[in-house]
Amino acid sequence: MEPTAAHKRIEQLLGRPCPFAKDDPRYKTWLDLGLALTEAFTRFQSVYAEKALNAQPGDFARLAIETVRVQFDILASLLAASTTDLNSAAERESGIYQLAEMTLDWFQAQIRSGPRWMREEISIPTARLTLKQRAAHFSAEAYKLARESENRQDAPAAYAEPTQVGADKAEFPNRAAWLQRELDTRRWTVHDVERFNGPSYRTVRRMLEGKDVRGTVLEKLAQALSEKGRVSLGDIPNS
Repeated sequence: MEPTAAHKRIEQLLGRPCPFAKDDPRYKTWLDLGLALTEAFTRFQSVYAEKALNAQPGDFARLAIETVRVQFDILASLLAASTTDLNSAAERESGIYQLAEMTLDWFQAQIRSGPRWMREEISIPTARLTLKQRAAHFSAEAYKLARESENRQDAPAAYAEPTQVGADKAEFPNRAAWLQRELDTRRWTVHDVERFNGPSYRTVRRMLEGKDVRGTVLEKLAQALSEKGRVSLGDIPNS
């Protein structure tokens, strides 16, 4: 399919023009995802043709939303798996949520053009919530991969001089271990703490190294972590 033809096909499928100019880097992402969605739509039509005649409305409603979820999962997992660092994780997060919006757009267009029972039985809010939850899941996976990659890159420096003591010795090892567990539980990186108005990522790294920080830093850390599970200042170890 030529780019121009693909462009028109995607716009027709989504019912709206491409929001990006051709010289915008996001245009290629939009085009690639759109092409994948046209293929997914073809498979969706095949499922409809095979099942619609014998299925009850409620059965097909569940089947339709499950089909959308599976197709989204396939494409979103590919985006998440291609994460290499934190910069690419942010790009993948944007792409995953863009994919969710595009998926919902074409799903809504097909429901609107379908028979009356389809419009009455299939819940667009359910499909929207499902896609939102799956987008959040795969975005977290992208950041998890980025953090693991970052930890692998940082590992040689962390263990370069295991016998060194004195000024570089961890002063707060329990706090460092606790903070790492909190980050792992949330699938966060040091950058996520900063993103939620917490301490800078450099300061968070200092804490992970067991170094001392000011009390105001601990307060900001507790507030940031509380964006995903309540944490009080008293929860943070002092050793």
